[in-house]
Amino acid sequence: NMMDVAEGLAMRIDRGALAAALGGVPVVATIARTGVGLEALKAALVQVLAQHDGEHLRPYQLDYGEALEHEIAALESRIAQTALAQIYPARWLAVKLLEGEADIVERVHDPALVQAARQAATRIAEVSGEDAETLIVDRRYAFIADVARRSVARPMEDILTPSDRIDAVLTHRWLGLPIFL
Repeated sequence: NMMDVAEGLAMRIDRGALAAALGGVPVVATIARTGVGLEALKAALVQVLAQHDGEHLRPYQLDYGEALEHEIAALESRIAQTALAQIYPARWLAVKLLEGEADIVERVHDPALVQAARQAATRIAEVSGEDAETLIVDRRYAFIADVARRSVARPMEDILTPSDRIDAVLTHRWLGLPIFL
């Protein structure tokens, strides 16, 4: 989305590299504000659904590293044996429980599962020296940075948008306050 903004900043996005980095999903350039690319997006969705013809689509799965993956797998196994597996994807729920996401913990209504997730998070912290939430977030941002590095080309110099120029004046050390007043 917002390809017009990216082009205005002289950014080039290699959609093929982006698709490869995301596990082969189609990548469609869009501008939601104007509707540009919407028909191409719909066509890509239809094509993906037709290719898989009713079989379950397997989403990309981020590798969180050995310590986290071990605990995620154990929680997934427990979740698969509960009614929660009919409501939430087991891996997603396991990760959310390890993160300690309050809203999800509240929805689970399974004290034994929540306790197992807390114990798993404690083991992760003991092994790694970091809490599970921090490790999960770090892995996600590392993945995002890697995908961006492989698929996005930025100009060597920063291009200032009109908004950037206005901000520079309004937040100037000496001019900002008199302009504000």
